[in-house]
Amino acid sequence: MAKLPTDAITKPFTDEFNAIQKLYAEGKINECISRARDLIAEPAIPRYHNIRTLLILVNAVPARKEAWRFLEDAQVLFHLVRRFHLEGEDADIDKTIQELWDSISELKQMLTGELDGDEKPEDKVHSKLAEIEAQAQAAERWTKAEEEADDVALGYSVGEAREKTACKAARRNAEFADFGQKLLLASPAIPTNSENSEPASAIQQPLGPSPASRAMKYQESAAFGSPTSATTWRPTCNTERG
Repeated sequence: MAKLPTDAITKPFTDEFNAIQKLYAEGKINECISRARDLIAEPAIPRYHNIRTLLILVNAVPARKEAWRFLEDAQVLFHLVRRFHLEGEDADIDKTIQELWDSISELKQMLTGELDGDEKPEDKVHSKLAEIEAQAQAAERWTKAEEEADDVALGYSVGEAREKTACKAARRNAEFADFGQKLLLASPAIPTNSENSEPASAIQQPLGPSPASRAMKYQESAAFGSPTSATTWRPTCNTERG
């Protein structure tokens, strides 16, 4: 895959993520949490950086309820990344996405191990995924129209363009359904004995293609971000969580 010209955009986020990661490694947890909260509040943060920062927060925050919510947000963002980067399209992105999923799964196991014996999980991911899918389906008609127009401009007949677009849409929907089911089966949840108040979600990325922009295919790739310069972080268990 050709390297997208996004370095100037992603570098500040990568630098800040690495600084947050360093604070965590040095045991400066309060400062780590504060800067991580500020980073995920940035509207322009690439999804890759957003997910990785959320995973640091999952392990760093002292409140178990909030840790579950950050993990839930990471899962939904991860699902969104997979929605627009279908498996098999790019081996490098597939590898990066799999590494993200491995970290999410590992943290889910850690948080599950912290639950008290009488705590029962309540699935909150399903409703967010359903909302994302509803918005994605609403945007699908615009995507189809734009793809058909592009194909006709490239010399395909109208019939060929529609057939080509239908095949791509069918594949997107099939892979979405398959992956969505896998994500739901593995999804963590917020314990039912947590309080009812909910902080603002960390999920701030657009949910689908904009009918006003034919550059969205590029923008979706850029939104994922370039992970090559971010240092590696692996989840570790917070043994002092309450």
